[in-house]
Amino acid sequence: MKKLTKATAQPLHTTADQRQTAMRFLQVNLNRCRKAHDLMYRKMLEDNTSVTLGQEPNKALSHTTICDDARDVFINVSRGLRVKREYRGTGYVGVELEDLSVFSVYLSPNGDYENFEKLLNDLETIIKTSGMNVLIGGDLNAKSAIFGECRTNRRGTLLEDWMSANDLVAVNRGNTPTFSGSSGESLIDDTIATIPVAGKVSRWQVLTEEENLSDHHSITCSYCSGPEPRSSQIQPQNSWRWTGNPTTAEKFSRALSLRVQQFPNIDSPEELMETITSVCESTLLKRSPTGRKGVYWWNEEIAGKRRECMRVRRKLTRAKKKTTSEAQDIRALKDSHAAERKAIRSLIQKSKQAKWRELIDDNREICWTDCPRLVFWRLGVCRDDVPFQETSTG
Repeated sequence: MKKLTKATAQPLHTTADQRQTAMRFLQVNLNRCRKAHDLMYRKMLEDNTSVTLGQEPNKALSHTTICDDARDVFINVSRGLRVKREYRGTGYVGVELEDLSVFSVYLSPNGDYENFEKLLNDLETIIKTSGMNVLIGGDLNAKSAIFGECRTNRRGTLLEDWMSANDLVAVNRGNTPTFSGSSGESLIDDTIATIPVAGKVSRWQVLTEEENLSDHHSITCSYCSGPEPRSSQIQPQNSWRWTGNPTTAEKFSRALSLRVQQFPNIDSPEELMETITSVCESTLLKRSPTGRKGVYWWNEEIAGKRRECMRVRRKLTRAKKKTTSEAQDIRALKDSHAAERKAIRSLIQKSKQAKWRELIDDNREICWTDCPRLVFWRLGVCRDDVPFQETSTG
């Protein structure tokens, strides 16, 4: 049997040709949470995500994506990519793109071992029949040392054998937990790929300090379909809009000075970049890489509350890593984090309701003037006594 190893994810090449062929992936288990869905769409716009691999979507919203019949998994593909073929089955959904097949997979921890075997067999048949390069992301609730777990369970052993038989490798890097819940932490969200694909995947990371309102952390990575990467330079995923406004410059300078005063011991380039990025997040507006509009309900109040929630989450993560942290302090941070998450959900709901009322008020007059005429026209009935009327939305 072949020895399983982790793929060495190469950095993305930075020439113009390769940037045109680079795809950004987002992988996330939404835990059936409606507001987690909302933040996922916001994240997709922020990062210009090409393909989203999701598990456990909110079933009322899963119809907007490519999903399986049970609505346990879904894939969202950006409009710039052509889907040549779709695959659906129990526990998986997939799409065939130009030179890559992508699958989102999920199996409940309460699922039968036989169902797990059937899922792997179905995927194996598709992989061998299509002959395509494959990237698989999802939550199989299989624990294995090749994904960073300390121990391997029964599902993990079967998954290892299946990967070895199909020339697949783990793309996961490090041992950062992908799941953090009341039952503890684990690494059960996996990214798997054929060897040619794994060599072109870069920047695979678990976003432990970014709030997504789910008990699973979001995972991001990039895939370059061009020549093998050669440069070690990493391109930033986010950019901010600098207007040249003196007020913006003063606000940025003041925030940077305050941040340096709070954390004076910056000893590495990574800490410096984290400091600058944090200041940009709090003072500058994000630039949309594609010019697409953001989600309609987003506002500065939600953005500020999310930043505060992420700050508490970072404190909680660091407290868990410190052996000197008191259990009482950790419990207080957990309660604070839960309260912040609840506040975000409330603000999103409030904003959506306000925008809905605003839409109704803006279109009330149009509905009672133009709509009757449109209905009669669709029915083939000429009604000159119900003319179209121009209305002003101002």
